[in-house]
Amino acid sequence: MDKRLVENEVLLPKVAEWIAAGHTVTLVVKGQSMNPFLRNARDRVTLAPFTSEALQPGVVVLARELGQERFVLHRIIRREGDRLTLQGDGNVKGTEQTTVDRVMGQVIEVIRGKRHFNTQGRTWRYYSCCWRLLRPMRRWLLALYRRVCGS
Repeated sequence: MDKRLVENEVLLPKVAEWIAAGHTVTLVVKGQSMNPFLRNARDRVTLAPFTSEALQPGVVVLARELGQERFVLHRIIRREGDRLTLQGDGNVKGTEQTTVDRVMGQVIEVIRGKRHFNTQGRTWRYYSCCWRLLRPMRRWLLALYRRVCGS
């Protein structure tokens, strides 16, 4: 497989076009903001088309922040009409705001080595729900995770 490094500003608008045309796209995760569920350069995510109704708390999306052109791959933590609040699993407090029309794709699968996790599957949804419920303790859990895993 031929691997190339392409800047997000070049690649992700093209990814949005492919998804809008009905295709799925698999990308290598870049960044630490989704630890412990998604790890930098280790995991891959498959992004797919979505319906507005599917964009509910717990779903991981690729979106542009409101008022900025920055792309984020974060979990929806709140929805109020078409306005979405996003937060990375590895973030203690910081959130981003976006709208449904700025979402580029929904994560439907996480690939870790040879293992594939369907994000609609029972296991992924269970762990995601637990992590969201543990949000008040996230600072300590992430500190322990970083100490044990070294990231």
